[in-house]
Amino acid sequence: MQDPKEIRKKQYFSMDPKHLISGLVEKCVTHASGARLAIEQKEFSQANEYLKEAQNILIQLQALIPKDGDEGSRQGRQVLELLIRELFFCNINKDAGRLEETIQILNRLASVTRSDQ
Repeated sequence: MQDPKEIRKKQYFSMDPKHLISGLVEKCVTHASGARLAIEQKEFSQANEYLKEAQNILIQLQALIPKDGDEGSRQGRQVLELLIRELFFCNINKDAGRLEETIQILNRLASVTRSDQ
């Protein structure tokens, strides 16, 4: 029996780039939402894990944007950097309110990636 993570990895590698980005953003929203619930339930260790996973997804997405790209690329990298920092501060402070605001931004980003397909 194959490891579920390996199966998902193969699925990701077989996806076209737009679907991959959309899927990653959706996964980031899922992790951030799980962290918010964990914070509300005072499960801070679980919240930490969810938030680290969400940050890692954003870091991976940021790495896909060319550093020497156009203005749109630069702005995209800045937005992802802002979101990474917000998740970091939400994790440090276990701030569910600030995390909710970040999730709203992530949801907007997710809707943009869905509409591009």
